[in-house]
Amino acid sequence: MAERKSSFILYLDNIAQWNMLTDGQAGALIKALFAYVQNGEQLRSEDGMLRMAFSFIAAQIDRDAEKYSDTCKKRAASVKKRYQTQEQDTNAESEVQNLQMYTNVENEVQNLQMNTNVPDNDNENENDNENDNESETEDRRTRTQQFRPPTVGEVRAYCRKRKNGIDPQRFVDYYTAGGWKLNGNPVADWKALLRTWETNGRGREKPPDPKHSSIDPEDIRKLMDPLGAAI
Repeated sequence: MAERKSSFILYLDNIAQWNMLTDGQAGALIKALFAYVQNGEQLRSEDGMLRMAFSFIAAQIDRDAEKYSDTCKKRAASVKKRYQTQEQDTNAESEVQNLQMYTNVENEVQNLQMNTNVPDNDNENENDNENDNESETEDRRTRTQQFRPPTVGEVRAYCRKRKNGIDPQRFVDYYTAGGWKLNGNPVADWKALLRTWETNGRGREKPPDPKHSSIDPEDIRKLMDPLGAAI
């Protein structure tokens, strides 16, 4: 007999066989069937009619038990297969997600490397401009720190070299009174200022007044006009 169950079925198709039994035989048969399903115990009786009915119904119970067992095995196999399929799908989906994540990370790394390799012209230009401005400011600060106001003698020597006729004393006095500043900024190059005066015609020395000169005006006229003096 196949694996035992906790129940069994009596079919109406067997009603004719049951009607052939007496009530006592039917009761004995029912008890024998319960013992068979529960313990596998065979019917022990001298009654031929009872033994025949028992063997017939017991065979049907065995077939039902085998069918039930096969059904349970098929269901278990189906559940197992479905679980394995779901697990495979889950693993496949996880692999796809991991692959996609790896691809995204790889693309980000490549983009980062590309951005790192490509020079940033804007930043370079800004850095160049900043460096130029800082260099110019530093140069101006260095010149200002190194500036020393010139003496009248130094200015006079430079004026003679330039032959510009500027009064050196007037030049020195003018910027000394202003703290050697130009438009509020410290002077860095006094020679450049002197050349500006030269261009603008400022600070020219005045020619000597003939009235206060020790030289006779007539002599000055003769020196200025030698041809007239000969006449």
